[in-house]
Amino acid sequence: MKETLAKVFKETRSKIIATGSMLVLFSAIALVPNAGVLGQVFGSSVPFAQKVAFSFTLLGSPAANATMFGFVAILVSIFLSGVVIALAVYAFSKRTENVGAMGVSGLGMVSAFIGIGCASCGSLLLSALIPILGIGAFVSILPLGGLEFSILGVVLLLVSIYLLLMQIAKPSVCAVA
Repeated sequence: MKETLAKVFKETRSKIIATGSMLVLFSAIALVPNAGVLGQVFGSSVPFAQKVAFSFTLLGSPAANATMFGFVAILVSIFLSGVVIALAVYAFSKRTENVGAMGVSGLGMVSAFIGIGCASCGSLLLSALIPILGIGAFVSILPLGGLEFSILGVVLLLVSIYLLLMQIAKPSVCAVA
């Protein structure tokens, strides 16, 4: 399995895809909860350079707004998601018929990012779903206050990585033939 991972990430394209995915995911996690503030800043008459500088200061918001465990869960989820995306692109480019492992990969990423956030402001996606589904009380009785969703997401991402590596390691031709 290590050999397969090394083979995939020996390619520059895989490294670029993983790194780019991680940067996009981290930026989204930092900026989406601050969309209202960003809208006001970018709608104002402040010089553009100051608007961009302000946007970069918001990139520190996940560290400031999450517990230590929550922030570590965010970073682990982002890292694993970048690896999963790079593996999925590699697997898809090598075998277009492989869809099963990629379905689990998507489920892992969604589950990991449902649980992103802190106890006071809720999670990125879960906070939007809780009022609609009426499960606010359920999350409040969880021992980790909703971080269980991030843990589940990390586990699913690890399973996704394993399944994708196994799929990539399979020979592309039938062993019987």
